[in-house]
Amino acid sequence: MRKERDVADHVLGSRLQLAQGMRWVWGIHGDHYARLLTAIDADPYPLAAAVRETDGLVRSNVGGWVTARHDVATTLLSDDGFGAGAPDGSDPEAVVQPLDLAPPRPVAGPDRDALAAVCAERAARLAPEFDLVTDYARPCAAVLAAVLAGLPPEPLTAVSADLAPALSVELAAQQLDTAVRVRAALARLRELGAAEDAVALVVALTEPVTAAIGNAGAALLPDHWSGVWAEPTAAAGVAAEILRFEAPVQIRTCVAQADTIVGGQAIAAGEQVAVLVGGANRDPDAFPEPDRFRLDRESGAAVPIGAGPAGATVALLTELAIAALAAHHPSLGLAGTPVRPSRSPVLRGWHAFPLAVAA
Repeated sequence: MRKERDVADHVLGSRLQLAQGMRWVWGIHGDHYARLLTAIDADPYPLAAAVRETDGLVRSNVGGWVTARHDVATTLLSDDGFGAGAPDGSDPEAVVQPLDLAPPRPVAGPDRDALAAVCAERAARLAPEFDLVTDYARPCAAVLAAVLAGLPPEPLTAVSADLAPALSVELAAQQLDTAVRVRAALARLRELGAAEDAVALVVALTEPVTAAIGNAGAALLPDHWSGVWAEPTAAAGVAAEILRFEAPVQIRTCVAQADTIVGGQAIAAGEQVAVLVGGANRDPDAFPEPDRFRLDRESGAAVPIGAGPAGATVALLTELAIAALAAHHPSLGLAGTPVRPSRSPVLRGWHAFPLAVAA
């Protein structure tokens, strides 16, 4: 068994190296989407803007099409003619490491008070110096996801760090050890008896909520954090605006189920379209001052970061976590330099975000 796994890992490692190398070559020769997937640029938004300014839908050497326009993105993600997989069951060309996740389990009427209590308990336990990601956001998100998926929280919390890159591995070539840890974390959830739709719900919620909390901290600190504490209802506006301004899920994909035309482009059945959610949510045709984080923003509906109710659930959990943290720690400041994770073009969050409670 060990020998078989080693062979599989060797094959996977070769595939990941080839994918990263080819995308790097295409990227330096002008394929903005390929360059985006290599994650060699710290800021993804100029690349998304370049895609948006080229056309509504742009061909990529990676495979299929890509868009960063808000109107096209909204049309694609609401069109029943596009689905998660190819109509013949094959993997789209752009997929590097298929995860074969089921659609996430629907979340029916979450108990807001019970979820808020989880966040409050975690916030109350924080030390005077703590890491926003590892000490609060991810453990909090893992427990919240476990509650909603009907899973025991302790095992999920234990594997949540290894599970963090799960939404990235299909499109973005990871280091081999990262890819293997994701696979092992998913296997661990299944060993606990988790149904496939529960596993998918955990993936759809845990790291996007973690990233959204970290992104909200980055947007609010140091100047705007006290406003969240002073106005308890402000957390809902923070969550909504952070999902637009710094979307935790930057790329969503969908596959044409039949030949169709979108944005004046003919798309064949089985072709994948990558929606640059972060770029579409900074489309100046949809949002005034799109590159500014504005809590008074009213115009425009952000492109959702997940299918079905997932986006709304991420917004709710982010709101509750931010509200609890602000209520327990109204004065926070940076205690070090925040660090972004590497090779994470799909998920945009933080690897580390050191904070300290201000006197």
